[in-house]
Amino acid sequence: EYIEGQSLREFMQEGKLDTQQILRIARQLADAIQYIHTLQIVHRDLKPENILITSNGQHVKLIDFGFSETDSYHILKQPAGTRHYMAPEMLSKDAVSDMRADIFSFGKILAEMLAIHKSSKTRWGVRGKLWKIADKCMSPIDQRMAHADELTQALNDTARHTGKWVPALATAGFLLVIIQFCYLLSTNNDQTLLVPGTSFTQADADSICINWT
Repeated sequence: EYIEGQSLREFMQEGKLDTQQILRIARQLADAIQYIHTLQIVHRDLKPENILITSNGQHVKLIDFGFSETDSYHILKQPAGTRHYMAPEMLSKDAVSDMRADIFSFGKILAEMLAIHKSSKTRWGVRGKLWKIADKCMSPIDQRMAHADELTQALNDTARHTGKWVPALATAGFLLVIIQFCYLLSTNNDQTLLVPGTSFTQADADSICINWT
């Protein structure tokens, strides 16, 4: 399949990532990993160079299964992959491929996306949740997520958390405007404050503030 686009590495280098894009890419990549794992395939070489972002729609495509193995093939049991993204247990001489190795690599990729911008070190909100997921993926094997469905669930929960905060922030911003408006009116005592097309007195202001508080 010919894919028109660029690698995730190139995408990151161009500074195109924001929090929502990171979350979207991570969810699509996790879905792809979950799918191949249901087929008993371990990729073993997950890295930004093997992830393509399409030009049309910026969809995630996972490529290069040259190091992959399944229960049906036993010729690639030696350690394989790119060292920086390899799970620590895969560096041992008698390493046996495990699906948790792909989850470790995913964590490294997610952490790398988050670390591009200085502001990404923030450990609260959506970014904070994504950092926790990355840390969990990169934990020692006995503390790591055991299955890709745990990973997709965590990312989906984060996406739902994002959706809940959007209207809440909008409401908070509107209330802040009202509070500032009331404060400005209260500092003008009995003077009449003019708004284009309308006039308000101090009594009007007091009424508005009381109703909103």
